[in-house]
Amino acid sequence: AVPAPRRAARPGGGRAPAEGAPRRAARPGGRRAERNQPQDALPSELMTATVIDGKAVAARVRAEVAREVAELVDATGRTPGLATVLAGEDPASQVYVAGKRKACAEVGIADLHRHLASGIPEGQVASLIEELNADPEVSGILLQLPVPDYMDGAALTARIAPDKDVDGLTP
Repeated sequence: AVPAPRRAARPGGGRAPAEGAPRRAARPGGRRAERNQPQDALPSELMTATVIDGKAVAARVRAEVAREVAELVDATGRTPGLATVLAGEDPASQVYVAGKRKACAEVGIADLHRHLASGIPEGQVASLIEELNADPEVSGILLQLPVPDYMDGAALTARIAPDKDVDGLTP
């Protein structure tokens, strides 16, 4: 057997890789990373960040939507309406739907919420969706998912008319 070639010692410790061996990638913040930076660049010049005020952006978006809703009402004489359908008592779903209802109120969209008690038969939910599809006051329908375990959320979602499907989940 032929012994493996010895690796030569390197200045500063460590050994050089064997001839033909792949080089290891530089560690972030390691000596190689420092050597690869431009000599005149300061850390602040290498990366910039923009701080975004999310609340201010959200307020501007809500104001713009409110203006557009008002223009739509002026042009058509109709107030857009969002029907939120919540089946059951899932706490996270209740919070989410409450947020949608609050947003509707802030921008002038009619809140057409339907809260269905736990244990309601799936057929009644399907019938409600069909009624909302046919209702001209309803511009959009949001079926809050998940629905209770005994219901087929995909089948119920498929019943929403594509032009009223707020979430875009209708097949």
